[in-house]
Amino acid sequence: MGLHRAGFDVTGIDIKPQPRYPFRFIRADALKPPVRLEDFDLVWASPPCQHYTALRAVHPDMKSWDSIPPTRGLLESSGGLYVIENVVGAPVRADVVLCGEMFGLQTYRHRLFECSGFMVMQQPHPRHRVPHCTRKRRRSFDAGLFISVTGNVGSYLGPKCLGID
Repeated sequence: MGLHRAGFDVTGIDIKPQPRYPFRFIRADALKPPVRLEDFDLVWASPPCQHYTALRAVHPDMKSWDSIPPTRGLLESSGGLYVIENVVGAPVRADVVLCGEMFGLQTYRHRLFECSGFMVMQQPHPRHRVPHCTRKRRRSFDAGLFISVTGNVGSYLGPKCLGID
């Protein structure tokens, strides 16, 4: 949505159907796109984060695949501008680190952004000043505490917390 608001025509590619995706959508393997990446002004990639998420400590048997190296290889071979977004701990160059609190959201939810072909100035990161709740999430969130958005926080909380309700 941010890219759309910045004036970009947005096309999404995902192997899974995205029935509520608000822009042009192509159902395909993003690592084998049916379009030429060279034809886009910017490619934004958000590879699955399960391989690097903190939840792996809770679910050590969780199956995952590190899709960042092949994603980066595909983007580099296109020769265009790109961003790779992922979680803290992923092998993504942290050209920019964003936190939900930077946008007035009630979550910290840090994300790393590797930007290639252009520079982005890191914005100041506000000091985390509100306790972070992990149990009894809904009641704590309603009381003004910040919440971690990892795993399944449900449709009652996740979207509102991320500002996409």
